[in-house]
Amino acid sequence: MVFSGDLFEAEVGSDKRITLSRSNHVQLSFNYSVPRLRNEKIEDFIQDELFIEQAFTVDIVHEDFLNSFLDIIEKEHEIIADYAFDAFNDPSTRIQSTDTAEHQP
Repeated sequence: MVFSGDLFEAEVGSDKRITLSRSNHVQLSFNYSVPRLRNEKIEDFIQDELFIEQAFTVDIVHEDFLNSFLDIIEKEHEIIADYAFDAFNDPSTRIQSTDTAEHQP
């Protein structure tokens, strides 16, 4: 989300005092629960598993910081892609099916 006005981050201290700091980027994280699908058998999981925990994050970026933020995202994407590429090409991290594993020398 791109914001054009003043952007502040709020921090609540142990004494419940709120401190505001001017910021160019704020992340909001949300955690919530959703019920399992009806076609799943209740007997297949314990009572505590009737709900699935979900989470998502929203980045709020000041418009003056947008280009820098996009550069950061691009660098993070490159790092993740490199790790994924390396893991995919490393034979020790590959998962073999049982059919393939039986025919390996």
